[in-house]
Amino acid sequence: MAAGQGIGRQPTHRPDMVIVEAHGLVAVEVELTRKSERRLGQLMAAWARQGRYHEVRYLCRSAFLSGLVLAKAREHGADLVVRSTLLAEALLGFRATV
Repeated sequence: MAAGQGIGRQPTHRPDMVIVEAHGLVAVEVELTRKSERRLGQLMAAWARQGRYHEVRYLCRSAFLSGLVLAKAREHGADLVVRSTLLAEALLGFRATV
């Protein structure tokens, strides 16, 4: 059985990292390469279906990838809170806080 699958359940997706915040769990995904629109749609559906995470934050290599992620997230409306930041900006912010 593949990771993230269960008997009699639809496949789930495991985030690259999870942040615990006061309002709930935040899934963090690092996107370095482009996924097909179909695959991104499947991922957004999986996030919305799980209901485990309050929010999903994508750290994207490029503005183009960030735009694709946000476009697919909008298709899922209020069922899913997705934010996207450029990876380089996130790393600079992290470095400034260390």
